[in-house]
Amino acid sequence: MKIKNIALAITFIVIIIGSFTTLTAKNSINVKPGGVYEIVEVLDKVPNQMTDFIFLDEDGNKCSLSEYTKGQYVFQNFWGTWCPPCRREIPDIIKLQNELNGKVIMVGIALERDANPKQTVMNYAKNNGINYINFVGPGELVRKLTSTYGGITSVPTTHIINKDGKVVETLVGALTKDGFQTVLDKVMQ
Repeated sequence: MKIKNIALAITFIVIIIGSFTTLTAKNSINVKPGGVYEIVEVLDKVPNQMTDFIFLDEDGNKCSLSEYTKGQYVFQNFWGTWCPPCRREIPDIIKLQNELNGKVIMVGIALERDANPKQTVMNYAKNNGINYINFVGPGELVRKLTSTYGGITSVPTTHIINKDGKVVETLVGALTKDGFQTVLDKVMQ
């Protein structure tokens, strides 16, 4: 009887620890506002869903975008530092981040053309006060990511993703803060 009780106690402890680990997983992803993180793997596309990828956080840990954004609205903006319309809409995205912090996760995915995209985007983010996270990656991974959305034919392109991870709006071309807000209000009602 004692062995049975000990086995039950151990099973209970394992379940508690496993639940705690699951509940704290999102909190263990170390990203900071304005940070730039490297994509290291693009996962297979699930139809009508945001494409998931693995990135390295501030501590160098592998994290998934879906884990980081789970249960949240996501504003996913494909852009480039070399793109004038992208640069024009960034101040409005910064304002949205200030107003919607906690309601929407703002994510930039930079489609850079130079040899050191992370440094380029880090410099641009710092010099322009970008307050939301951005991702970069090697050309082949970025091409794989954009191809899962049928190709990004124009930048900026923004996807609005609901709390279930479903892409509910695709916005091609630059928008203003009011334009973005109108779409977000519609999605979030």
